[in-house]
Amino acid sequence: MRCFFVIQGEGRGHLTQALALQQALRAANHEVVGAAVGMPEQGSWPAFFTDAIAKPLTPLRSVSIITDTATGAVRPLATVGRGLRRVFFESEPLDTLQAAIETADPDLIVNFFEPMMGVLARKRGVTVPTVAVAHQYMFLHPGYRFPPQRWARRALTHWATHLTAWGTDACIALSLYPAPPASTAWLPDGVSLTVMPPLLRPSVRRLSPGNERASHVQAYLLNDSYAQQLMCWHHAHPQVPLRCFWRRDGIHTPEQVDSTLTIYPLSAERFIQSMAQARGLATTAGFESVAEALYLDTPVQAVPVPGHYEQLCNAYDIVRAGAGIRSNQFSLDALLRFIPHYVPDTAAYRARVQQMPAQLVEHLERVAGGEALSL
Repeated sequence: MRCFFVIQGEGRGHLTQALALQQALRAANHEVVGAAVGMPEQGSWPAFFTDAIAKPLTPLRSVSIITDTATGAVRPLATVGRGLRRVFFESEPLDTLQAAIETADPDLIVNFFEPMMGVLARKRGVTVPTVAVAHQYMFLHPGYRFPPQRWARRALTHWATHLTAWGTDACIALSLYPAPPASTAWLPDGVSLTVMPPLLRPSVRRLSPGNERASHVQAYLLNDSYAQQLMCWHHAHPQVPLRCFWRRDGIHTPEQVDSTLTIYPLSAERFIQSMAQARGLATTAGFESVAEALYLDTPVQAVPVPGHYEQLCNAYDIVRAGAGIRSNQFSLDALLRFIPHYVPDTAAYRARVQQMPAQLVEHLERVAGGEALSL
């Protein structure tokens, strides 16, 4: 089976999921013959992804989140406005994606929540069987619980998620907790929603929760605004050992700020090794980091990016799954109060995660063979 990946490039979750699936496909004697990846609005793809993903790697101008440079908050109107222009009025991204698929000549396309794949299927048609895989497809599940109020944002989220699944032959929703398969009007006729556990990297799945935790708390920072919040808290609580992983240009080696604070450049392997021993993790409410923390029995304080409705939904879901708490800022008092009361029971979750790669490959084989996934 020749597989081609289409991947949303924002954040690291879809990138690491693609790498995990690539390894599982190769282990089953299948081939990944290339990938098209949305370009992030700021910066570039991390080296751990570009070094490992199958080539050729095609950059794709796509929909991306626009944030305020000072605060890191999402600018919803600007994001939606530019996204609509790109989706409905620009042909260059579709030309690029179509040419990459035709060159690869795959038997199956796996779409990791890239909107341009859905638009291509809707506008021009795609004859290759396609499977959509992402946590965000849980938003289409009738049993999913959204945050209260915010009806307009909820409707927009439904529509945007639906857009990425246009033309798909199967849809896989990744979830922290089990849920039954479901039918939904948001998916193409005859396509059901299958819920599966997170698709974690092998390097995470090989780790076990630390029986004896180290003394440090870990943090994952995206911008200067979050760093300022955390530094203020650290100055008031210098006795708490703190390891900060900061996605910032110019940070290439660990920096020992003082006796209890170390700032690290973002390194996938160092991050998870440290998290496996950490007392707790303070992070933005991205799905992937929380799924990894739950696997490693590390309690989480989730701080949604302001204005980022998807992360707000994730923060509520984290509490529902028993993985941690949600907060509005990087002040760790609430996390330290929560840690003694965190009693994980993750054996079943870990077992599901271990089985996930082979289970997903089996689903892909069935779709490539023309077999519909039914309820």
